[in-house]
Amino acid sequence: MSSDAPAPAAPRPSLFSRRNVGIAALVLAAGAAGAWFLVGRPSPEADKPPVASLENRPVLVQKAHFAPSAPARILVGTVRARVETDQGFRISGKVAERRVQELIRFRDPWDNVFELYHGITYEARPVVTPYAARFVTGDQGLGHIVVPVLDDVEALRFYTEVLGFRLRDSMSMPGEFVGKEPGSKVWLRFLGINPRHHSLAFLPMPNPSKCVHVMLEVDELDHVGRALERVRKHGAPLSATLGRHMNDEMISFYVKSPGGFDVEFGTEGMTVDDDRWVARESTAVSYWGHVFGGQ
Repeated sequence: MSSDAPAPAAPRPSLFSRRNVGIAALVLAAGAAGAWFLVGRPSPEADKPPVASLENRPVLVQKAHFAPSAPARILVGTVRARVETDQGFRISGKVAERRVQELIRFRDPWDNVFELYHGITYEARPVVTPYAARFVTGDQGLGHIVVPVLDDVEALRFYTEVLGFRLRDSMSMPGEFVGKEPGSKVWLRFLGINPRHHSLAFLPMPNPSKCVHVMLEVDELDHVGRALERVRKHGAPLSATLGRHMNDEMISFYVKSPGGFDVEFGTEGMTVDDDRWVARESTAVSYWGHVFGGQ
């Protein structure tokens, strides 16, 4: 074997891997704008290029897409600095508003809008909610979000190979549910980036609100029960009754938001260890409950 053979190229790090961005929280701004945001903090072990090579300014990727001829399916887009978006705000202004160091904004291939940033500002005082509920956040981020896509195969490639999420679970659905030919199959995928079972999932069907649902987790079952009582007291439309999911074991209910997407409110969600976790296929939505459309 020749000793002067070129060494294999090091794998290109994901744009959104733990080594590049340590995920701290997931902040939602869904509805008419159809936007959602992932909030990050600097990871201690992050690989940082020399300071001289960095442009210390936010950028906007107007449209993200795969470059088929490029190695490792890298993300490609049209990048401009400090531009005003179609929603009428300046990215540079959003950096100050979000209280972060740097930010980029881009759309995925299905027009879902992402903002990625690091250097988040920490508050000195703990959050005190009106009903004394404590939300499960920290290294698990702020719950999860389910977004609509049109191609479940390409979506899995994009979110895992480009953004660096890990596949945690899957659930198959008959293709005719989403307008595909009878007998075909499509996949609802659940992806994670931290100890939470999943922070992102996608459903291969259009959704006018650009969001299927968001999930918020609290630390006690009683907080879920009391929230469900308030939903019923105020006549908010219940989308699904109380139940326990099969994949992440969350005990939760779903309520319809004014923006048209559902809010899942739950507790006792599963955490996973990536060194031991093996992606699975769920054969049912829930062990019990979660009657959708039921009261």
